[in-house]
Amino acid sequence: MTGRQYGVLVTRPVDQADSLCRRIEGLGWRPIRFPAVAIAPVSGRGPWRGQDYDLLIFVSKNAVIHGLPMLRDPGPRIEIAAVGRATAGALEQRGLPVRILPDGRWDSEGLLAHTALQSVAGKRILIWRGEGGRGLLGDELRLRGAAVDYAEVYRRLVPEVDAMSLITDWAEQVHIALATSNEILDNLFTLLGDRGAPLLCRTPVVVVSERGMAHACEKGCEQVIIAQGADEGALVSAMLQWAEGVNL
Repeated sequence: MTGRQYGVLVTRPVDQADSLCRRIEGLGWRPIRFPAVAIAPVSGRGPWRGQDYDLLIFVSKNAVIHGLPMLRDPGPRIEIAAVGRATAGALEQRGLPVRILPDGRWDSEGLLAHTALQSVAGKRILIWRGEGGRGLLGDELRLRGAAVDYAEVYRRLVPEVDAMSLITDWAEQVHIALATSNEILDNLFTLLGDRGAPLLCRTPVVVVSERGMAHACEKGCEQVIIAQGADEGALVSAMLQWAEGVNL
């Protein structure tokens, strides 16, 4: 589409990258699969009864994938919130309509700004997330008077991958990298090590929030692009905007 075949470092988990890679190939570009996070389910927890809560909040697509099998009796009147469009899409594909979504800022801060979450005193809220996730949502909702529980249904791991060949060919192969969470970016730096870190710093990196941009800049990334969400459409749009700038 741009007249050049750009190489895109795709850092999603190995079993969640196929669709995005096909979208990248549809641009005439080349996806480079380099999973920088692995997702493992957490066993021995739940199930949770949806009828015990007024609101369910899902912070990621992985929270949906690993959480819904542990959800019992959601009830027709329970409200459901999602932090991002991809998360909302995963819920709606499984028959759960999402009523509360951020408007413009696709992160916890954006969700907390929603009018539906301003008056939650006395409400019972269950947040579905990975182990050790950010405490911002729960902390703020408790300050607003809600009773908050967590359903931690998956854990994030640093995968075992060999980065040497990627580092060796980086300059010719990698033109832009995707890092849809701060943890993915941290893992990337860990996996690339001292030799690869300077290469990543000089490579344009797509993040999905202002918080992600601040973190990338702190890590030394020199060119950071903010996508309007972590869904495939937003990531592709951000990459195309970058390519337009390159080709000016």
